[in-house]
Amino acid sequence: MRSFIHYCDAIGVSVPHDSKDFRDDNLTDLLLRRYHAKPDTWPGEALLEAMALARLHGCPTRLLDWSTNAYIAAYFAASEALRIRFDWKHDQRLAVLELDVGSHSAKYCGEVRVLTVSGAISPNVVAQQGLFTVHPLRSQTNEPIVSDGLEYELPKGSLRKLTVPITASYRLYELCERLGYNSARLYPSADGASKAALDRLWYSTPREP
Repeated sequence: MRSFIHYCDAIGVSVPHDSKDFRDDNLTDLLLRRYHAKPDTWPGEALLEAMALARLHGCPTRLLDWSTNAYIAAYFAASEALRIRFDWKHDQRLAVLELDVGSHSAKYCGEVRVLTVSGAISPNVVAQQGLFTVHPLRSQTNEPIVSDGLEYELPKGSLRKLTVPITASYRLYELCERLGYNSARLYPSADGASKAALDRLWYSTPREP
């Protein structure tokens, strides 16, 4: 996060809740040592929207991004599958996960934090109808960090996996495109238009080189 914010500064991109106090409280070596001593306190509340901004623009964080729109989730799955089409394995399947968080205002699903953020932090979160889950860390001072699988942290029955043969990715991509779901729409910028053009190239390229 320090590197992400450093590069945001370098190009003039605003960081949510930014201030001198925010940086003193969240980006100093003292705080990093505190998180190292007590990993279960990471990430702090003040950092969550900055982490969401980082995640929306491709930086790995403790946040897992979701969409409230099933077509958007399906499009992302199909696009990623087509990108790696030359590496498909026999009987491999494409999966979309469905998470039932209960009430739309729920802040937790079992031990997993459910995070909604302001659309003002990035047009991507609005376009993708996005929200996030924050996966907990299990550790005590000076002990190895433990992170259980998502399915073990959620209430029984709240997570469902829907799969199709990975070869169906071409058809799924085509159906999503017909409904207007593509990278240009989901990343409303020239970068999104470029992603959409690459998706179209992968779709139109035969799987066999």
